[in-house]
Amino acid sequence: GSRMNVPSGMFMKACAQHLLLLPDEIIIAILAFLEAKDLSRVALVSKRLNAFAQDDQLWKSLCCARWGNIQDNIQQRTEQRNTRRRVDWVSVFKTRKKVEENWLKGRYNVTIIPYTSEITCIQSDDTRIATGSYDQSIRVWNLHNESPTIQQPHIQPILSLEGHNNRVYCLQFKGDRLLSGSDDSTIKMWDMSSGACLYTLAAHARAVRCLQFDDSVLVSGSYDKTVKVWDLETQEQMFAIDGLSKPTTNNDSAEGRWCICCLKFDEKTIATGTLKKIELWDRHTGKHIADLEGHQSWVTSLQFDDTKMISGSMDTTIRIWDLRNRKCLKELTEHEKRVRCVQFDNTKLCSGSYDHTVKIWDWRTGTCQTTLYGHTASARCLYFNDSHLVSGSLDKTIRVWDFR
Repeated sequence: GSRMNVPSGMFMKACAQHLLLLPDEIIIAILAFLEAKDLSRVALVSKRLNAFAQDDQLWKSLCCARWGNIQDNIQQRTEQRNTRRRVDWVSVFKTRKKVEENWLKGRYNVTIIPYTSEITCIQSDDTRIATGSYDQSIRVWNLHNESPTIQQPHIQPILSLEGHNNRVYCLQFKGDRLLSGSDDSTIKMWDMSSGACLYTLAAHARAVRCLQFDDSVLVSGSYDKTVKVWDLETQEQMFAIDGLSKPTTNNDSAEGRWCICCLKFDEKTIATGTLKKIELWDRHTGKHIADLEGHQSWVTSLQFDDTKMISGSMDTTIRIWDLRNRKCLKELTEHEKRVRCVQFDNTKLCSGSYDHTVKIWDWRTGTCQTTLYGHTASARCLYFNDSHLVSGSLDKTIRVWDFR
């Protein structure tokens, strides 16, 4: 909801006297409408109000109002540290607020991890980074929890996953399961705890360019112009979406237009990026739903939620779409060369480009807040969480940007 302004001086004390006549749960509900800085002022009015202003549930609701439902992440991290201490939501708020300001103002420490080959895809969690590269391998690296400040030339991967016969183009991991797609036209499932390849899918006729999986389903996209939907339990193909079976308009080349550059899916929809358009499909039947048209070249990256989609393209632009009416809301044009990767959360959008930069935007306003310089070739892939952004480049380095 909207936030209230706090009156000052004697008037605030008079308000406080009336407020304290109310039941405790009503007081906390009213205080939840205040900004954090105003709660600090309220705490100075009386000892009793100070106690209310420190209420854990109040600060938890402030955290969730600002950053969405972060409770599961916080609980998970607490469990990973093997501690049973309760979550201190005041500290969580203050820490996240500081990190948020660091993102906004471009304050960070960077670790550079040199590698022997070009990096094509990347993902991280709180402890690990996984990368795929031109050298046909997947490497898993430690994401150190301390704040690094200098180049660390001797960082070694903690795991090497070998088995593909050509460049690795895409990967995703969840827990100890990692799936990778390659120019060798296969998809491999790996166990990250042992490094073993659990199985290989002879998935496509050409390079597997993109994939995503959840607990039960894998969706893959290829240069063979198909999207395939797989049952992860049986490893059987459920159905395929063949781009050549969809009618083409006069200005489309049936041969050239339908290579799948990127994809994402949710419970209902699969979205695929191809030449000059994004195509939406029913996840359960493969039926075509709609197209989003506007980009002037290949759509290389996309992400969507219930109401919006953000896409990056070789036409150098990023577009923000309203999925309710399928119209383009904003076009972001500050990259000088092709946009290769995009990712967004509640407030920010990060993008990597052939202009060697990573940009951080406020997608709500379309303003570029900061630009991260350092790569000396295309920023090919990126992934971020609350406090870190990892980027991989054709300059054969991984950069870990730490905003804590």
